[in-house]
Amino acid sequence: MPEFDQKSFRSALGRFATGVAIITARGVDGRPVGVTANSFNSVSLDPPLVLWSLARTSSSLKAYEGAEEFAVHILGINQEHLSNRFATKGIDKFEGMDVGHAGVPLLDSCAARFRCRKVQRHDVGDHVLYIGEVIDFETCDGAPLLYVQGRYGEARRREAAGLSYDLEAARLGKDAILNLFSHAYVRILARVRAELDLLGLQQSASIILAAVAEGITEIDAVQQFSFDRDYHFSAEEQEMLIGQGLIGIEKGNVRLSPKGERAYRDLLAAMKRVEEDLVGGFTDGELSDVRHFLASVGNSDGDL
Repeated sequence: MPEFDQKSFRSALGRFATGVAIITARGVDGRPVGVTANSFNSVSLDPPLVLWSLARTSSSLKAYEGAEEFAVHILGINQEHLSNRFATKGIDKFEGMDVGHAGVPLLDSCAARFRCRKVQRHDVGDHVLYIGEVIDFETCDGAPLLYVQGRYGEARRREAAGLSYDLEAARLGKDAILNLFSHAYVRILARVRAELDLLGLQQSASIILAAVAEGITEIDAVQQFSFDRDYHFSAEEQEMLIGQGLIGIEKGNVRLSPKGERAYRDLLAAMKRVEEDLVGGFTDGELSDVRHFLASVGNSDGDL
């Protein structure tokens, strides 16, 4: 067989979009364990079977090997912070969570949750594959969190065929303002996310840093400082940012720590680089027209 470039192979596999799951169990010592995984899949409806896999190098492997049950939590669109927490090594992933002291640990408010009895395990390459029989499950309203090509995403429904209007006649042309806005937004967001990756910042962390630096210090107000109307600054995310040393809380208000201030300065410099790259080929007059147009749209009364 030809030698695989593992990095390229992983990148190719990443083009298959998946949901994001947190798998929890309780080790033989009674301590809860949890990992973020996108290897979850269904196996059978009768009996109801599901599977997931864990790397042999995982520090939690011994706990899952000894556990008789595990729970699969399918994360919702607003639970990126939980995915990040349970993918982080060397922290107490359950800090501040009430998961009891007996039975499999269960997380709340997920898109779906499956409690499973482990029925099979298989050694497959550098992973261990677990098959579980579902003994209980529940679902919640809301869109699931997706993961594709190393980034989070969200599901959007496509309209069914047989619409009552002429789709071709209704289609936006490539030069339509909305199409141009959409393509520009996607390209700019990709550049911004690339810079954030280099800084080691999650998008949500950059939102909070910018909001606090602008003087928006009440937690409820920070939740609104985002392009994503569904974004909420959760208690778990607050604890994570405090643990990272980026923010502090004083009398209910959020404050940047010295480390947070340095991170915000780095963030400003990175965003300045993105902006300079984007507008480098425009004249002052053209930029003035663009600013005027965007400011007019942004200040309109419509709720976009």
